[in-house]
Amino acid sequence: MTKARILPVGALLVMLGACSDGPSESDAKAAFAREMSSLMSLLGTARNPAAMSATNDIMRTFRLGECAKATGQPGYVCSFSVEVPGLGKQVDQGRFAKFDDGWKYFKR
Repeated sequence: MTKARILPVGALLVMLGACSDGPSESDAKAAFAREMSSLMSLLGTARNPAAMSATNDIMRTFRLGECAKATGQPGYVCSFSVEVPGLGKQVDQGRFAKFDDGWKYFKR
């Protein structure tokens, strides 16, 4: 291959490698679920079967959208959607950051 062909291919591989550092859909879903469980526990709904059922329904319909490197903070800002029983589809955005114990979700 000539240098003219190698440089674009190399640049493409670097860009694709940079994209893979963000959370996977399963990582983001797990981080969001942990945050929801924590919030529900604070609100005292963790022992409420209806509330726990709603949380499980939300988690079944989690979809990760586009992610971009966060500015001035660790992690990635990602759009995502969840189906909330009784409220329909909700689209939101948050920051996901990887720590030693896994990915964490932060509301923007």
